[in-house]
Amino acid sequence: MSRARMVWLLIARCLTLIIAGILFWSGAEHLKNPYAFLTSVLRYRLVTGQVAVVVAMVLPVLQTVIAGMMFLGIGRPHSFVWAASLLTVFTGVQLSALVRGMEIGCGCFGAANETPISWLSLGRVAVLAVLSWYLTAVSCETRKSGILPAEVPVNGSIVTQS
Repeated sequence: MSRARMVWLLIARCLTLIIAGILFWSGAEHLKNPYAFLTSVLRYRLVTGQVAVVVAMVLPVLQTVIAGMMFLGIGRPHSFVWAASLLTVFTGVQLSALVRGMEIGCGCFGAANETPISWLSLGRVAVLAVLSWYLTAVSCETRKSGILPAEVPVNGSIVTQS
């Protein structure tokens, strides 16, 4: 493997850890205070009632599970697809609120951080989405080329990638 290829794979691993860390932090903050997160979900006025409750219950768990899978390297490229899809939805939700002229808190990192949505916050989540899609492509390419074996050692045990 060429030196340049190794550098790109290292960059991809660093991006993976950064995105996994952000998803985990966000999910963990929402799990700490589910009622505040439900309020954040409702403020976007995209879902109401029981659907909002289900979204507020499932989303933080999904975020933390995806983050854990990315961190441990389990389920590549599927974990990247899930992360990219989730971040793309977050981008669309923020864009929807901005277009509708809503002045609400992002709800990205729990009740303690009610940073208002803005074009900057939209840009940040959009960049994370694009980077996640990039990681998906890199992961698919490296699996096809045989750079990543089907079995990868994780913490002393063998994890089979699917």
